[in-house]
Amino acid sequence: MSVKSKKTYPDITSSLDNIAMRIVDIAFQAFFDDTRALVEDGVMRDINSRLAEASPDDYSRVAARTKERKTALQSWMNQEKPLSYTQSSSNESHETFDFLVDAITHDKRQISHGLPGWNANSKTPLDFVQSLFDMSKPTNPSNPHAPVIKDGSFLPVLKVAHSSLVSLVKDMNTAAQQDFLERTFRNALVVFKVNFFPFHQENTQVRGARFRVPVYNSWGPLGLAVTSNNSNRSSPPPLPQVPPTQIAYNLAVSTDRNAPWIAKNIKLTTMRSILKRTNLPADFKYHPTGTAYVDETYDWVKQNYTPTNPIHHLALLVAVIVSSSIIPFHNPPPDVRSLMKGAKSRREVRNRYLNMAWASKGTRGMTDKSIFVSMITTFIIALYEPQSPLRVYMLASPLTGLGPEWTTKYSASFLISHSSFHLFIFYFFLRNERPQI
Repeated sequence: MSVKSKKTYPDITSSLDNIAMRIVDIAFQAFFDDTRALVEDGVMRDINSRLAEASPDDYSRVAARTKERKTALQSWMNQEKPLSYTQSSSNESHETFDFLVDAITHDKRQISHGLPGWNANSKTPLDFVQSLFDMSKPTNPSNPHAPVIKDGSFLPVLKVAHSSLVSLVKDMNTAAQQDFLERTFRNALVVFKVNFFPFHQENTQVRGARFRVPVYNSWGPLGLAVTSNNSNRSSPPPLPQVPPTQIAYNLAVSTDRNAPWIAKNIKLTTMRSILKRTNLPADFKYHPTGTAYVDETYDWVKQNYTPTNPIHHLALLVAVIVSSSIIPFHNPPPDVRSLMKGAKSRREVRNRYLNMAWASKGTRGMTDKSIFVSMITTFIIALYEPQSPLRVYMLASPLTGLGPEWTTKYSASFLISHSSFHLFIFYFFLRNERPQI
C-alpha cells in the first residue's frame, strides 16, 4: 500500500506512527463507508416496510415519523466520524449519537432507550482491535463477523493495511510487531473517535447457525459495561422536559468506561461522575517548553497511557483530586529549599515534609485545571515507568535528579510554584512504594 499523503494526526509525534496512522486512516474510512451504507439500507428498508404496513388511521403518524428519521439519517451520514458521540471535543455535545438513535428508532417513545443491544454487546478496545487482527491476518484469518461486512470494502482494505503495517516493522521481533500493531489500532480508535460499532442480532440457545452479520439496529460501545440489577424499563418515566436523546446518551456513557470527558469542570463533589472513566480526558494538554526531555516525557505518557494499568489510572485520579483541592491555592513556605536541605534519607524527607507549614499564595495564579491534571498525571506515570524519557534522563544525570529544566523552567512557565507541585508528588511516593531510580 502506497501512502503519499502528508496528512498528520494530533498527538501522534513519531514519524513511524504517523505513517502507520495514514495507512489505517484509509482502512477506517472504508469501515465508516460500510457502516453508513449498512445503516442507510437498514433504515430505509424499515421505513418503507412500516409505510406499506401502516393502516389508514396510522399513516399520517408514520409518515411524519418517516420524515424525521430521514432528516436524522442524512445528518448522521454527513458526519466525518460517524461512530463517535460528537465531532467536537466538548463533553457536553453528543449530536452524532443523537442523529443515529433518532434515525434507527421507529417509535419516538423508544428513543430514550438508546441504541439496541448496547449493554449486551459491550467490548473493550483491546478485544475490538484483536478481532480486527484475527480477521485480517495474512495466514489463517478468522471468518468475517460484526462489525465487519463480509462483502464490504473494509475487509480487503484492512487486510492490505495489516500487511503494510507489518512490513513497516519487519525487522522487529514478533512480540514487538504485535505491540506496534496494537498501539496503532488503539491510537486509531482515539484519532477517528470510534466509540461504538454495529453488531449482529442476538444469538439464542436454539440450534442453528449463529448470527455473525452486522445489522443496522444492534450496537455496542467500546467500553466495559457496568452491570446493574435494576432494569431501565422499570425506572420511572423520564421527565418530559429532558430530550429523549439526552436520556439515551446519559445511559450510554454511564456504561462506557471510554466515553469522552473533560477535566476542567470536575470538582471533588462531582468527581464520582468520572470515577469509572479510565481514558484520558479530552482536554488533556500541556504547553511545549522547548526542552527535549520535558516535551518528550509528556508526549511519551500520552502515547503510552494504558487505561487498564492500575498505576496509570490511579495517577489520573490523584491528578484530578489534587487539581480540584490543592493547586494553585496552597504553597510551601518561601524557605522550602533550606528546610529540605541536608535531608538524605527517606525518613528525614518525610519528617521535614510533615512538619512543613503550608501557606496561602494570596493570588490564584493560573486556574486551568486541565493543565494541572496533565502535569500531575504525567509526572507520576513518568516516575513509575523506567522507559519514560524523564526516567531515562534521571538515570543519565550525575545526581539522578529531575534536572533544572523540569524543576525550574517548566514549572515557572505555568506560573505555579514548582516546589508545591513536586513536593506533593514526592510525598505521594513517600507514602507508597517508590520506584527504584
